Amino acid sequence: MRGDLNVEGGADPAARTTRASMLRGLLRGSLRWVRSLTFIALVAVMSVLTGIEFGTPDGSGLAQLLDEIVARWVAHHRPPGLVGIAQLISVVGSIWPMIVVGGIVGGVAWQRNRRVGTLFAPLVAVVATETVVLVSGSYVARPRPDGVYAAVTQAGFAWPSGSAATAAALAVCISILMRSSSVTPPTQLRSRVALAVGAIAGVVTQIVLGVQWTSDVLAGVVVGMLVAWITTRRLLGTDRRTHRRHPMSQVTRLAVAGLGTTAILVCGASYTKALTVPGSATVDVRTIEWLRDHYFAGSVDRAETWFLWRNLPSTTARLTSLPGPPMETAIPTTNLMMPAPMTPVLLSALPGEGIWTAALASPTGQVSIATTRLRPDSRHPGVVVSLAWMNRSATRFALIRGTRQPGGGQGSSGASVPLVDRAQLLVVFNSGYKMGDTPGGELEEGRLARPLERGLATLGVRADGSATVLEWGRDPAGDRSLVATRQNLKLIVDHGQLVDGLRLNVGGRWGRVKHALPTWRSGIGVDLGGNTIYASGQGLTLDTLADALRRARAVTAMEFDIHPSMVTFSLFSHTTPRAPIGHKLSPDMPGNADRYLSADQRDFVAVLSR
Repeated sequence: MRGDLNVEGGADPAARTTRASMLRGLLRGSLRWVRSLTFIALVAVMSVLTGIEFGTPDGSGLAQLLDEIVARWVAHHRPPGLVGIAQLISVVGSIWPMIVVGGIVGGVAWQRNRRVGTLFAPLVAVVATETVVLVSGSYVARPRPDGVYAAVTQAGFAWPSGSAATAAALAVCISILMRSSSVTPPTQLRSRVALAVGAIAGVVTQIVLGVQWTSDVLAGVVVGMLVAWITTRRLLGTDRRTHRRHPMSQVTRLAVAGLGTTAILVCGASYTKALTVPGSATVDVRTIEWLRDHYFAGSVDRAETWFLWRNLPSTTARLTSLPGPPMETAIPTTNLMMPAPMTPVLLSALPGEGIWTAALASPTGQVSIATTRLRPDSRHPGVVVSLAWMNRSATRFALIRGTRQPGGGQGSSGASVPLVDRAQLLVVFNSGYKMGDTPGGELEEGRLARPLERGLATLGVRADGSATVLEWGRDPAGDRSLVATRQNLKLIVDHGQLVDGLRLNVGGRWGRVKHALPTWRSGIGVDLGGNTIYASGQGLTLDTLADALRRARAVTAMEFDIHPSMVTFSLFSHTTPRAPIGHKLSPDMPGNADRYLSADQRDFVAVLSR
């Protein structure tokens, strides 16, 4: 009776142990799968990062030169017969035949050892590999070789090669399956040789046809091998360690830990210093500049280029109206002196497009600042450039040093608009590139951080406060009458005409990032009357920026800073003498309208009333 009561009223200890063991096994299996999926995700992330570094779409990637050398050689050394054979192999090695082969191989392996994992291993390896390839390709977005190098045309992205990845994945998966099955060593050797030959043939085919760059193919091989190794070993349950590695000695561990800690402390101290340098700048700007200053300038450039390729302006967007003027001032008709309307680029001009509006005026009613907007790019009709015209007879210019740029510390103005000048402040706007990104020099607030270079575009300020844009060493205005100067690359408008080579950045005369890529840009020029014209906008290429300045009747013009957070132009209204209120030239312009009223890291231009 007592035994019956125990059985009916209490749980069987053996059953509890079995359930607990099953739960532990399920938990361990789930954790292993999570770990494997995490490794596959890391492979995808590394594929994207290396794709940005080596296969940047604009051609500045580290592997582009080698890729083009190989592609050019192959294009001139492939007979038609070889192309036909390569096309046949590419059809056999496409994704669906690979899936069929994987299913057949999995079935044969399952017949030998009756392990469920072997049945699905090839299929899982192929699907997981293709998933990583699709994710990487959609993020990197590297174009395939064009008709100059390609024997046939294929759609899709180049990095990494899907065919090479799938071939490598199947080869690795089948090799692991053979090792875990009852296959004799001679058969394994012959099979692996056959697998290697087949995989190499599939890989070389992509290069022969010119549908992938060489680096794409190599990246695909690495991705396929890693993903197949992870998935196949997980399915077969062979990813556990079978032995322990010999532990490191205490001295070795201490040395490694010491070196790692030292590196982290040094880098952390340097980065912390960059984050705390005086002068306003966002965390992302400070981080990017810290990377540039510590041997990662090329990587930052390629990352910026990749980002621009991923965010090209729309070719179909249409505007029905333009933003209103940032400020508007009523001017007596008798004193109205402003530039003539600009010629629109698009045939159907929007209301107010290219028509100048008085923004600020002098106490006598003379127009000081006028603004307008224009759609400068017929290929991207949604792009807008905003322009400001500054009257020479009503304005005076000052170049003010930042806390970090152009170098050597801030000047007497304190890296901001001085309090004594704020009652006369009309406009502030950004200066040129960082001095490390341009070969030119500057003279600001009486200090020369770097000598001026002959042949470079130069913004100059005369002793009377008027401004000019010239080519240093050629134009006669570049003499001792200039009390402040700022150089930035080459002219973009000269003698009222666009300078040759702007669209393709011939010779790299306008910076490292190819200027076929649209981004935030700014530029400055002067017209025949000596009036200054500023232009800026999102989604501008260098040639559209230059053309907008030319249409505004600039006879000489130069590019200033580019990219978000760098382009700034604010007009100021005054309610109290020393507390001007900022108004952005463009409503979508990044940053604050009162930038440069407090200390800033970058040098800038202040425009005051006479």
